[in-house]
Amino acid sequence: MSQKEILMAKAVNPKLYRSDSSYPHWTTPRTWGTYAIPDEFVYGRKKKYRCGNYPIRMKELRRNYGSVEFIALFENRDDAQALAELFENE
Repeated sequence: MSQKEILMAKAVNPKLYRSDSSYPHWTTPRTWGTYAIPDEFVYGRKKKYRCGNYPIRMKELRRNYGSVEFIALFENRDDAQALAELFENE
């Protein structure tokens, strides 16, 4: 099993997480997503794959790039970051 497959097996279903009552832009418990920005914005050293708090980072990327592809959601930030790096280095 590849490292990417191992990480994807750790991914969780976004529908199982609700907004945090004290800060509705985050989930309870906190989660992190891996995202891909559109190809037309990737040039030079700019990375295509990003990670960050779900859903706030996804909303930021949509605002900045018009759209974003949601790849996976994790309860561990390191897993989201590792998956983004694996995709980036393919």
